Amino acid sequence: MKTRIISGAVLVAVLVGLLFASTKWVPIIYIACAVLSAIGVYEALYATGIVKNKIITAVGSVFSAIFILSFP
Repeated sequence: MKTRIISGAVLVAVLVGLLFASTKWVPIIYIACAVLSAIGVYEALYATGIVKNKIITAVGSVFSAIFILSFP
């Protein structure tokens, strides 16, 4: 439980930093969303057990990041 609280506090600090940085450099929000999308795909594949297939994991993560970055 202690690890989750610490990681949650770190993520909140990162979020606040991103919000302040995005006022000066707008593409940082797109990059952060792309990274979070790739992590989300990895977590979904991990939950289903498909993460064992490295090719599907890599293609899915890269595609999700590129998909997010293609809409600015």
